[in-house]
Amino acid sequence: MQTLRQSMALLRLLLLFALFCWILFILARQIRTAQDSGFTLAAERADTEALLGRSPALGINVELEQYTPQERRSSLKRLREAGFVWVRQRFDWNQIEPLPNQFRWTQSDALFADITAQKLIPVVVLDGSPRWARADQDAGNPLAPPKNVAHFARFAQKFAHRYGAGVRFYQLWDEPNIAPHWGNRLIDPVGYARLLAAGGEAIRSADADAVIVAAALAPTEDRGHTAIDERFFLQRLYAAQKPSSSKNRSSSGHTPNQRLFDVVAIQPFGFGHSPTNQQQHDSHLNFQRALRIRRVMVAAGDAATPIWAVRYGWNRQPNSTWQSVSPQQQQAFAIEALDIARQQWPWLTAMGWAIDQPAAPPDDPAWGFAIDTPLLQEFRRWTTAQNSRPMLSLSDAKREQRRIFLFTLLMLFGVVLLIAWRSWAAATLLPWTSWRNRYCTSPLWFRIALWALLFLLYHIAVWPPLILFCLVIAALFSSAQPFIGLALAVLLLPFHDQHKELLLLNGSYMLPPAYALLAALVPSFIHPLFNGDAWQGSRSEPQKGPLNNWDRFAIAWFGLNLLSARNVWNWPAYYEGLLEFVLAPLLFYLAIRILIRTDKEVVQLIWALAAGGTLAALVGLTRWFWGGGTNADGLWRLVGPHFSPNHTALYLLRTLFLCIGLWISTQFGATSEQKCRAGKVFALSFSIIVLVALILTASRGALLLGLPTGGVILWWQWVLSARAKSRSMRVHRTRFCSWGAGGLLTVMGVVIGAPLLWWLSASVGVLPRALSPQEVLPWERLSNSATVLQRMEIWRATLRLWRDQMLVGVGPGGFFWRYPAYTLEQPLLDPNLRHPHNVWLEYLSSWGILGLLWIGSLCMIFWRSMVHGGRRKQTALSWLYAGVGAGLVAAFAHGQVDAFGLLPDLAAWNWVALGVWSGRSTIEKR
Repeated sequence: MQTLRQSMALLRLLLLFALFCWILFILARQIRTAQDSGFTLAAERADTEALLGRSPALGINVELEQYTPQERRSSLKRLREAGFVWVRQRFDWNQIEPLPNQFRWTQSDALFADITAQKLIPVVVLDGSPRWARADQDAGNPLAPPKNVAHFARFAQKFAHRYGAGVRFYQLWDEPNIAPHWGNRLIDPVGYARLLAAGGEAIRSADADAVIVAAALAPTEDRGHTAIDERFFLQRLYAAQKPSSSKNRSSSGHTPNQRLFDVVAIQPFGFGHSPTNQQQHDSHLNFQRALRIRRVMVAAGDAATPIWAVRYGWNRQPNSTWQSVSPQQQQAFAIEALDIARQQWPWLTAMGWAIDQPAAPPDDPAWGFAIDTPLLQEFRRWTTAQNSRPMLSLSDAKREQRRIFLFTLLMLFGVVLLIAWRSWAAATLLPWTSWRNRYCTSPLWFRIALWALLFLLYHIAVWPPLILFCLVIAALFSSAQPFIGLALAVLLLPFHDQHKELLLLNGSYMLPPAYALLAALVPSFIHPLFNGDAWQGSRSEPQKGPLNNWDRFAIAWFGLNLLSARNVWNWPAYYEGLLEFVLAPLLFYLAIRILIRTDKEVVQLIWALAAGGTLAALVGLTRWFWGGGTNADGLWRLVGPHFSPNHTALYLLRTLFLCIGLWISTQFGATSEQKCRAGKVFALSFSIIVLVALILTASRGALLLGLPTGGVILWWQWVLSARAKSRSMRVHRTRFCSWGAGGLLTVMGVVIGAPLLWWLSASVGVLPRALSPQEVLPWERLSNSATVLQRMEIWRATLRLWRDQMLVGVGPGGFFWRYPAYTLEQPLLDPNLRHPHNVWLEYLSSWGILGLLWIGSLCMIFWRSMVHGGRRKQTALSWLYAGVGAGLVAAFAHGQVDAFGLLPDLAAWNWVALGVWSGRSTIEKR
């Protein structure tokens, strides 16, 4: 009977788990529906200032250069009579200035004369580039941007000076988020921002009331080398716009002289979907993608800037790349889209039909958008009706939808509470203690097999409920043996980029393997934390309270990151940075403080951390041998499980001194001579593997700063310990010196022999790549000073960023979204950096003066702890701590020219090391 009850309870738990997953699905779908409907944005009204008249002002795109003068005047009159307020005309820079300072204004003069005569408002598009202004790589592409943005600025200024009296609206460039509109190169939002800044400033100098329209972004789902979706492109444009001070701040959050644009232009084509189709995803192209752009603007604090749909429409021609609708649907959709903008989107203040008549052959698909008589009549009826109809606010349907959404959330919350209650009741009937004991006493090979099967299932799983089920099983395994889960999470730290992609309704989410195990481990250390026995392990320091100095630093770190939220504008980036640089590292620290209770566990955790780095080194060596890696300064550099050789070097440098500390500790004996001998072999092997991989990364910061500094720290620790008058030290000194001499010769042999073997292998053709010996000499890489000078420019730009956010900085993850604004005047700087390549500037820019004080205080306390511990009797465990300390100090030295804590795996490694270090004083007092 008892067995039957337990079986039924287990079945009930599985059913409740399935119901919980279903509830999560419904909740995600409700949130997705709410986002797609856009009711959260409906109350936000843009500051239209009646730029084009009643909202949305109806316009149309024209190509007037194709007509004779009589045809042009007739076409413009027809459009005006149909109710169109504005016309959007492209002016080709190549046609106006085919040679430097030789301008041809005849055609543009005639176009403006006819537009003005019909009392239509011109919206000009300054686009294209003459051959003389393009880069060599763009010689055959008339849509490519200029090599020097100053040339475009000069042209724009001449244009505004000539036509400023009759023109107010200037769109600078067109569709820079897709090829070929940005030349034969990578799409570069910040590069376009440079052109926009230079051109906008030049136009405003000639036309004071000019309105700068950002380039119309092409709808695309890609985010690669030749196309970037509109949402991310606009986010990077905001990143390239400096924040303003509290004084002289405009309603959009920026001072007038710092604004890159006054209007955001989009092209929300329908692509076969009706205007009411509310699906919003990167891969779904429809009219309501406009809501995605609006969310970006609101998130950036720019709710007052209007959006113009400068090109919208549906194609009635079959077999079109824009998809097809019937002529009747085209007419209905065109008017329905205008009604949506008028009634629900007060921030969309202008809408322009795709084209009047394209200057293209009759069989061109663009003719599917051309205005025909029935469509023209529909526009005329709509404009006539709107002139006598009042402006509408938030519709009753939206209010009702909001009430339904809130009611659904409350109902789902109640169901979740019910599921939690019944799950707890079912769980109390199961023999958890018996199962735990049977698992813990099972053979080691059996437990390894269970973990291996779980990893295999997790690796192949793509269905979110199955992934969640794997995490639940991992949590059960970890609750039985928490240290195993912690060791595996630490081992997988360098494989952060090999994440699991969770495809959910509201987007895709990345779950790195270490974070997955950490999440599964949380119940194991949360329970003792709230039971009050979390800090009572054998490693806890004798003190009045449960917290030590390192715990206080951790709490201060968390509080500092909360304070930095005051300067955030990209909240999703802040939440991601908070997870990667604060929450996950602090959870690692907390897990170590709670779960590591014996000296043996300290040793095993350090072995796991060293094994993970060694595995990353082996991955890099394997890739390097088979032709993987990257070429820099004629040197083929090793890249491990990261995106750059420098990132790999940053992790391997930390690992190297861990391995050396492990190797030294094996010289102090062990409980078993065989284990001691095996430990020596493994530690020495790990050290050599990591050192060879580190050398092959050719990271100058690691080789010239990190390695010498870490070596000096270990030597200094030995000098301090030698002064301690201890018999045990005198006994072990001879043994250490004998092993130290051999180890030093080994290290020197690797340092000198690896490059020599490398060069000889290349000279005889052994290396699997076609590089001559002269191309792989490592000292050529070390002697290149170009990147050093570039780092100095990066530091200057970072200091300018800090001066605008002095107290608490831009927050975790905020550097990527603020730094581009300080590179506009320096086109050689990479605007896509995620850290400033200097540890002090990391904390200064991301966390301000308070962050600098925090890291400075931490360094002083850590140094004091190293000095105090180095003067005590040295044991095997003490040298493990010395390896941890040397790794941190070496990483800090390398951080003078590279990252220290603004990469996720490095941030976690640092806090794991601090968690281990926090128990050092107790060990040394025994």
